[in-house]
Amino acid sequence: MTTRSLNLSSPTDLATIITYGRNCRLQKESIRNGENTRVTPGEIFEGKIKNLKLGTPVVIRGARNLTSSSLQRVTIDNSPEDIRFHTKTSVYKIIDMDNENTNHCTSLLYLQKGSLGLDQEIPDGFYDGGPQTTFQIDEDGHLSIKAPQEIIFLDQQVDEELRRKTQQSISLLKDIKDPRAKAKILAMYVSSALGGHQYAQRPEISIIRLTRHEITQILKKSDDDYLPLGQLNHGTSYHRALLFKYLADRNNIYSTITKSRTKAQPDNQHAWNIVMIDEKFYFVDLIHSPGSLYEDYSPKAGAYKNACHTTLNHLHNFVE
Repeated sequence: MTTRSLNLSSPTDLATIITYGRNCRLQKESIRNGENTRVTPGEIFEGKIKNLKLGTPVVIRGARNLTSSSLQRVTIDNSPEDIRFHTKTSVYKIIDMDNENTNHCTSLLYLQKGSLGLDQEIPDGFYDGGPQTTFQIDEDGHLSIKAPQEIIFLDQQVDEELRRKTQQSISLLKDIKDPRAKAKILAMYVSSALGGHQYAQRPEISIIRLTRHEITQILKKSDDDYLPLGQLNHGTSYHRALLFKYLADRNNIYSTITKSRTKAQPDNQHAWNIVMIDEKFYFVDLIHSPGSLYEDYSPKAGAYKNACHTTLNHLHNFVE
């Protein structure tokens, strides 16, 4: 069976991934000048989009079918779901998509931009395979994800350990009202769940090596390259930041996540979180002094952002 690689920099391919498996409501927005069409602006079509390719019709099959004129371009404006299809005769806009596979939107956003904001929660089904993640679609329309490394996967519906950690965090924080205290306690919990902070003071022990060994052992027992994050007992800043953001989203803690790669070890990703407390922003220490909060633009915040623990616990600057 033949497959086609999808390019994240192509709006058409990106729209294919975003809409994959989702029921969409598509509204005819306008008619191109001088064109005749039986469908008037404002009409709505609903169903799953089939075979999205330039030069072919946009096809929807579902509650109300559509076969448009040939697709000439796709535009994606303010958000991953702000999609317009420009055909030979008309412009169609997606006005709604169901919640099925919303993980694609958030995961793609993180893959593209390397960050998620305060209002961008990590959904169950979220994945990250690193900057070289690729997508392929076969002739039957099935989408597959490939990555040179393991694909980190977060979904407590299928990951019992992640569900346990989520429930523990909720139980731990449910009676705490002070937002600063909540963020600090969650940071300490995440650090403890992924190996603690003793490695920062013991250069003879590498948290990167321990994490890599554990990942290798987990994947040996798996049939694919998906790594459920909840199964890890050790984690670098990259894994800790993902777990912190996921749990913060479920405990009403406003947080961001940003990732980068180091000059010294470009295959290793580093990530950090920022929380908003009383309209101020703080970096969250998950590595060296778990629970410490460093106000944005302070020297300690800059030092934490630019610090990456390696096998010798040296510090390296990040590639921005």
